[in-house]
Amino acid sequence: MLSRYQNDAYINRLVYDQHQEGQAVEAFARAIQLAIEAFLADPLGVPLIPNWNRVLAAIPDFLIRLREAVDQDNKL
Repeated sequence: MLSRYQNDAYINRLVYDQHQEGQAVEAFARAIQLAIEAFLADPLGVPLIPNWNRVLAAIPDFLIRLREAVDQDNKL
């Protein structure tokens, strides 16, 4: 897959750092491996992610603040 992305970058005249891309793939694979090991060690120990109703109950203007942050980020 890395050579495929490298070829895509070449065709589209994009910069492609094969070494850096390989390091990113290795880091991602290691993170997945660690997550699997942690889950298998304690499958019920992973906390649940709160749903939006709970978030909005805790921070009523969260969606407005989120939208403002996205708009600000898109200006950069």
